[in-house]
Amino acid sequence: VGAYYSAADIFALCSLEEGLARALVEAASHGLPCIVHDYAVTRYVLQDSGFYADLTQPQAFCDTLKRIETTEWTKEQKLAQSK
Repeated sequence: VGAYYSAADIFALCSLEEGLARALVEAASHGLPCIVHDYAVTRYVLQDSGFYADLTQPQAFCDTLKRIETTEWTKEQKLAQSK
């Protein structure tokens, strides 16, 4: 599974509800920027490091992708991305 995360640039979990988003925990641990619907579980898992959006809105995902493109990444995040 790690090889899939290493090959990715961004992780998106677009479901509107999850009990515990294990894939989200895995993706975040690989340093991927994570796009998620804004609700209690994703806030609990990602805290300040997620890209939150109201994914019930048609343009929200695209707007969030644009936000990621303009975000400065820390050295640790860049290293994790390159693994």
